[in-house]
Amino acid sequence: MPGWAYGLVLLLALVPRLFQATHTPFQFDEIQTLVLLRHSLTAVLASLHQTVDPPVHYVVLWLWRAVGGDGALWLKALPIVFGLFTVLALLPMGRALFSARAGILGGALLAVNGTHIASSQNIRAYALSWLLLTLIVWLAWRWTLRSRLTESALMFAFALTALYTDYYSVFVLFALALWGVLRMRNERRRLLLWIGLWMLVALAFAPHLPAMFGQLGRDVGGERWTLALSVSDLVIVTKSLAFGSVWLIPVLAVVAALPLQRPAQWKAASLLWFLVLLPTLVPWEMSAQGIHLFIARQMLYTLPLWCLLVGAGLAHMRRLRLAFFLGLALVLFAAVTWLAQWRVVVA
Repeated sequence: MPGWAYGLVLLLALVPRLFQATHTPFQFDEIQTLVLLRHSLTAVLASLHQTVDPPVHYVVLWLWRAVGGDGALWLKALPIVFGLFTVLALLPMGRALFSARAGILGGALLAVNGTHIASSQNIRAYALSWLLLTLIVWLAWRWTLRSRLTESALMFAFALTALYTDYYSVFVLFALALWGVLRMRNERRRLLLWIGLWMLVALAFAPHLPAMFGQLGRDVGGERWTLALSVSDLVIVTKSLAFGSVWLIPVLAVVAALPLQRPAQWKAASLLWFLVLLPTLVPWEMSAQGIHLFIARQMLYTLPLWCLLVGAGLAHMRRLRLAFFLGLALVLFAAVTWLAQWRVVVA
């Protein structure tokens, strides 16, 4: 991957995130987080038992605040860093799954996605959670090609951290584990290693299960932290994937489906489509059945995966010149849309 690609995508991602961070005040939920972080770390962890949040992000942000203080830009710098790493990770990840061009386009599209820009300077756990899940998907793909100790150790560490960062991660990780089982169903030894790896993750997270069930049980029992997800929530998520444009939704869906039609890219594309759809629809159906535990914004873990699918669809169109201009037009459209609506944060 050429160095200029990383530099260009990094600049494309950094400028709007810094601009929005310096022009956007903290939201209500961020202020609540800041109030909590002004207590000792022991008190913070004790208070989390009365909420629906796992501890990792709070510990990281508490330590970050202890180093640099309460300055707004300093606090927002942490999720900005997580957001930038997510954007840059798409370049080598895209090359591994599809091609270098797909990675560059995917990274550029995520860099100018208005919803990701907004979430990348929000001090809640979203930016960290989405970074971890993106890295886990990349590592899982590498593992299925060649199961090495390095990928196994990193997958275990990132998966466990993701669970302790956002409980929504369990849907993504379960879908990823299921995909691996289906892919390696005829490879007995590697299948057993794959299942064993996820069993180790589950066992390592098991000590936190009583606290998690206590937190989530209060919501199911009547102390509503979240509202029921509706069709409008899915529309909000879908519009975010389409850079805020309703008319782009079917267009991008067609582009993202193109890799499914190419034999060399079908496996990678089916993985990303599986991870976009299943972990989104299952919590939504749970909410429809009365289990209101999650919010629409958590579904936006799909943003990096979706941008990579769209990038792959554009990068391998038969007419390369047309694909280049379409990709450039889409990046410019997304940038202009964000510039016109940068004050709007999708909830």
